[in-house]
Amino acid sequence: MADLHVPRHEECGFRGTPSTAGRAALALRQHSCDRQRRLAAARDRAGEALVDRTPKPCRHKNARHQHGTDACYKLDGCNCLPCTRAHSAYETRRVRLIAYGRWQPYVDAGPAAAHVRHLMAAGIGLRQITALSGVPRGALWKLIYGKRGADGVQRPSTRIRPETESRLLAVQDSAESLAGGVRVDATGTHRRLQALMTLGWPEFRLAKYIGMTASNFAQLMDRGRVTKATADRVANVYDQLWDTPPPQIIAADKAAARRAREHAQQQGWAPPMAWDEELNPIDDPATEPDLGGPVRRAKLPPAEELQYLLDAGESEDMIASRFGVKATAVKRALQRDGADAAAQAGPAEPACADEGEAA
Repeated sequence: MADLHVPRHEECGFRGTPSTAGRAALALRQHSCDRQRRLAAARDRAGEALVDRTPKPCRHKNARHQHGTDACYKLDGCNCLPCTRAHSAYETRRVRLIAYGRWQPYVDAGPAAAHVRHLMAAGIGLRQITALSGVPRGALWKLIYGKRGADGVQRPSTRIRPETESRLLAVQDSAESLAGGVRVDATGTHRRLQALMTLGWPEFRLAKYIGMTASNFAQLMDRGRVTKATADRVANVYDQLWDTPPPQIIAADKAAARRAREHAQQQGWAPPMAWDEELNPIDDPATEPDLGGPVRRAKLPPAEELQYLLDAGESEDMIASRFGVKATAVKRALQRDGADAAAQAGPAEPACADEGEAA
């Protein structure tokens, strides 16, 4: 006759095998927790001697399962202690969620697959999506292209884990998500380099900062598209130098800066102050530089209020966060206001000699 009652003590894990409720209650009262713990420890020691705890390497082609994960325990057959503990924690969580009625192992893969295809159409490949989301490339491949079944037909995944869906949907199709080798429009790159040359930065210095030769720099200025890595390097150099004049210590430096400014003036290139992050972004091919005067900002208050906040102890980063702009936008707004004030004041009056001194 099958057992009808299997009592279990929560503290020591005692399990009896009586067939009636009365015998189950009696066995539970008469058992010894210390004896039960000694027996469990002996079983564990005996089991440890039979289990191979040597870490096993991942031999999959695309995936690289890491030790200490449930995937490595299941897919690679690794019984090392980190993988065993990870599997035990996963099973404990699964059993608990099932008991509470909140176990949802899979969701429909349609929304995640559509989002991944949208990212791929925007120039973000599977390798970059893997780096941004943490989802293995093998899982992405099965989600988009499918896995070949026993009948030889390759079918995409129809269900995925909720955690996988949330990670994939969190990846945005922004310029920051593009991989370094993706080709992007070179308008912003050209404008930044041209703006720096209006300040007197010669080509050979800019090429050195970007990490290329002068000949490659000349080719860069003629390309319609550049890699994302090159565009990022140019943007970083521009953020550092847009308000800094080039070094002009020796005569050669002064001559190089003068030639750069003259060349930029002949080409009609716009300086950094002609571009505004709100009204005419430097990366937007549809915008034009504002060469008629300072650009008025829609999000920033007048320069007097910005200066008041600075005097009150706030930094440029704090002010930028307050109004939802970059710190460079605050700095440029203050510099524009100073340049306008100097222009309105006109040239300084020559100092007059004292009445008691000879003119």
